[in-house]
Amino acid sequence: MKAFQSIIVVLAILSITGCKPLNLSNQVAVIDLNLVAKTLGRDDLIIKNVKSANDNLNQQLEKIAADLRKQLDKEKSKLGEKPSKDEEQQFIQLVQKANNQLNQTKQVAVQKSQQLQNSLIAEFRNEVSKASKEVAQKNGYLTVLATNDSLLWADTTVDITNEVIREMRYSVYKNTAENDGETTAR
Repeated sequence: MKAFQSIIVVLAILSITGCKPLNLSNQVAVIDLNLVAKTLGRDDLIIKNVKSANDNLNQQLEKIAADLRKQLDKEKSKLGEKPSKDEEQQFIQLVQKANNQLNQTKQVAVQKSQQLQNSLIAEFRNEVSKASKEVAQKNGYLTVLATNDSLLWADTTVDITNEVIREMRYSVYKNTAENDGETTAR
């Protein structure tokens, strides 16, 4: 009777797994995000976009600083040759206020730059995630991990980086062809 129960359990397991033995080693794939970014030129594009935004922010900061200097020069000229101690103290406070305002504006600019960089990286990771999912599902992987400092080693047979790069290139080609078709149809 126990042998019969064992056979039923084995048959149930085989029917659940599709008569395939469980192979846990092929359920996890890895991808090198740095290589994907470099190969597709996205690392340079992100750097270029952040640099362009930083240049724009720096121009704005220079304009703000110049405007503040003009305001301070105007206030200083109002003081005349021999300002009173009270007027000197008020001018010093005005200079400190202007410096604080400029420093706060610089901090906001740095935050905006970091937000842009984080946004561009998140956008890139989202694109990689979609392509990784496609490749992983085609190859029977259940999980895709990014290679980084916490991943010490992975067998090259589970590295899907090149396949993801091909998938991302194909997606760009496909989207371009679709957009060209829409333009032509109009």
